[in-house]
Parts: sequence; C-alpha cells; structure tokens
Amino acid sequence: KALQDQPTAVAELLKQQGNLAVSQSNFSAAIGFYTQALAVAEKRELYCNRSVAYLRDRQPDKAAEDAQKAIALDAQWWRGYQRLGAAYEALGKNEAAKAAYIKGSVTATTNQEQLKDASRR
Repeated sequence: KALQDQPTAVAELLKQQGNLAVSQSNFSAAIGFYTQALAVAEKRELYCNRSVAYLRDRQPDKAAEDAQKAIALDAQWWRGYQRLGAAYEALGKNEAAKAAYIKGSVTATTNQEQLKDASRR
C-alpha cells in the first residue's frame, strides 16, 4: 500500500511547490511543477492549478486546454468551468466565457442541493 500511495504523495508535494511558485508570481516554475505532478498523477485539481498559472503567464489558450481537461476528468466540478470561463475571457471569447461561467454556477448549485438532500436522509 505504501508504494501505491507514493505517486499521490509525490504529486501533492509537486502541487505544493507549484502553489508556492504561483504565490511568488513565478508562473513558469509553477507550470513546470504542475506538469511534473500531472506526469505522476492525473488530477482535476492539477489541471485547474496549471490553468491558472498559464493564464497568469499570458497563455490563455493553454489555460483553456487545461480547464477542458479538468472538466473531462470531472464534469460535475464547478471550478473547471470557472477556469475555462476565465481563459475564454482572456481570449476575448466573451460568449463562450459566459456559457462556461453559467455552467459552473449551475453545477455548483446542483452539487450544493445534492449535498443538502443527502444530509437530510
């Protein structure tokens, strides 16, 4: 089991390094850390984090690609749509951005309602 958990632990450490690099506005380093983490464990959070780093590094096309990959991994996670909306906005695709933001809002609302229903049972 310890070996099975190792990729997740490595990916988490790399994600933390990426998060630190973003907080220091070192976006190219962050992209590198998130890319390494994704090579170890493909997770929606890593794609979203790298999407933010790409967006702040003025690479909105790559930010949109990563947001779409996060959505492909989990279409019920609102954050992927939020990242996609931000990338589309930076690309000047305002209608597509609006659609992504709406989809994320609907997804978040649906998830909250499902959680409330489940807690009532």
